[in-house]
Amino acid sequence: MAFRRLGRSLSVALVVLLLLTLPGLLRLAMAPPHLRLFPGQAYLLREGFFYRWVDPEARGWLASTASGLRLQSDALGHGRLELRLLGWLPLGTMEVSVVPRVQVVPGGQSIGVLAAMDGLVIERTVDLPARPGEGSVRSPAAEAGVRAGDRLLSIDGHPVQRPADVERWTQLAGRQGRPVRLEVERGSERLSVRVRPLRVEEGGQERFLLGILLRETTAGVGTLTFYHPGEQVFAALGHQVTDSRNRPVTLHQGRIVLAPVEGLRRSLSGDPGEKVGVLDGSGPLGIIEKNTPFGIYGRLLREPPHGLFDHPIPVALAHEVRPGPAQMLTVLEGQSVQAFEVEILEVRSQRAPSDRGLVLEITDPRLLARTDGIIQGMSGSPIIQNDRLVGAVTHVFVNQPRRGFGILAEWMVYETGLDQALPWAEGEPQAREAQERKRVA
Repeated sequence: MAFRRLGRSLSVALVVLLLLTLPGLLRLAMAPPHLRLFPGQAYLLREGFFYRWVDPEARGWLASTASGLRLQSDALGHGRLELRLLGWLPLGTMEVSVVPRVQVVPGGQSIGVLAAMDGLVIERTVDLPARPGEGSVRSPAAEAGVRAGDRLLSIDGHPVQRPADVERWTQLAGRQGRPVRLEVERGSERLSVRVRPLRVEEGGQERFLLGILLRETTAGVGTLTFYHPGEQVFAALGHQVTDSRNRPVTLHQGRIVLAPVEGLRRSLSGDPGEKVGVLDGSGPLGIIEKNTPFGIYGRLLREPPHGLFDHPIPVALAHEVRPGPAQMLTVLEGQSVQAFEVEILEVRSQRAPSDRGLVLEITDPRLLARTDGIIQGMSGSPIIQNDRLVGAVTHVFVNQPRRGFGILAEWMVYETGLDQALPWAEGEPQAREAQERKRVA
């Protein structure tokens, strides 16, 4: 009998304990696992009657106010808070970092992404008009066995990366009156083909041609999200570049170039539209160093032209982004970056980085009149709210093209390493002084 009473008492105690801990566990589940703040920035923590947040390292970050428990620090640093039941039973922890305020220049420029694959794709062979007395139209490359889809790797032993490389060695061989040796890749085979350049006249000038149309290997058109002039880094797209089988494309040492928009295809339900861009011949903007689930990142070679911003703006932390009006920067024609009105419908509470942290809707009638929503090529378009970079467009809802997903800008900054490269908050003298005091101490 005594055992039964003891069992009932234990059951009641467990139920009471569960009822006491459940609100705290729910609160912990809603809290970010890793909270980041800027120096001097305050964040209010919610507590309950039976559970409270505790600073086990006694950093002095917590202060009780009429509005709740305030978390704040003037110095950069890292620590953790514990959520405890009745002040002693730990329910869980939350990591806290006081980080520098990073500022970047928003992009919006239309870019082409060139994969870092060797050689050039032979798009097709081309018949050339022969000189009088030298026969009819012909393609020397086709006659030698070159096919559309082959990859041209080298010419006379010289690796080729750009059409200008082929032009150079073809003209040299033509003037010397000899054939060129092309190394081509066809499937898993490598072939050596000898082609004699054909002499033609263009605009009164003599040239030597092989009769092939070349193109660089491109992974498509997207949008530059931001860059940092001082650290010479860039971020774009906001999502990973994949092939037709959804496998990541090798882009290390690939390039980004300007891609002026020459046309638009409107979005339809079930069929997202697209930007039609052409690759600019002014040279690369940057070298791609990594292709991640949160976009492509790399080394900036020169500052992108045609931007709306010529100065950096702050990057918002995840908890600073709010549902409400915002602006999206993108290109609809040529190289002109424009700002369009959007509405952030939802900011998702993320326990881990993701390229779908925002839900947004296009509201600008100018943009809707041209595209009827988000189209391919807008990936990476920066989202500005309250004069801060808060995110970038990543995906379109296929059946609701006026809506789509975005990534939080904070995750993209971490991929660039700017949070580690900048020793203190840019433009924050109080934070710099606090950090200096900390170092001296």
